[in-house]
Amino acid sequence: MSIKILLIVSISILCVSPINASHCSDPKIDCNTHGSCIIVNGTGMYCKCDTNYITKNCKQGECCHKLKSRMSVFLQSVFFGTTGAPYFYIGESYLGKIMLGFFIVSIIGLSVGYIVVHLSSNNKLVNITMVIGIISCVIMTMLIIWNLCQIIQILNESGPFSTDNVGDW
Repeated sequence: MSIKILLIVSISILCVSPINASHCSDPKIDCNTHGSCIIVNGTGMYCKCDTNYITKNCKQGECCHKLKSRMSVFLQSVFFGTTGAPYFYIGESYLGKIMLGFFIVSIIGLSVGYIVVHLSSNNKLVNITMVIGIISCVIMTMLIIWNLCQIIQILNESGPFSTDNVGDW
């Protein structure tokens, strides 16, 4: 009688409790507490990650990569997009470095151009500086267009702002 009760209690606990990494029979699979270990057609087990977690750049099967909030990425793009901030935030630092480099070059060019034009009486130097200023304006315009494209990518969940890097709103 007591064995039947123990068996019924054990089965009910197993049926009610969620399956997680500690219940996996495969020691190679660890969902990292951000997913559930599930059986696929009786052939194997894998981690079904929780919302906003994926297995990108993780050990085999782990759900260790937390996706960034789409709203945070969007706001960074609106306010700091020309500096490359959204790319750094989602971990695409090579694109962020390119954008930040162009931003710094354009700011330095515009600053030097403004100072030289307003303080110098040498026309030849002023003309060279105006060319530098125009190039800096072109670079800044390209950054603004790039930023508008990245805002569209965020809204469309495409490119580096796809669901592989950025989660829900």
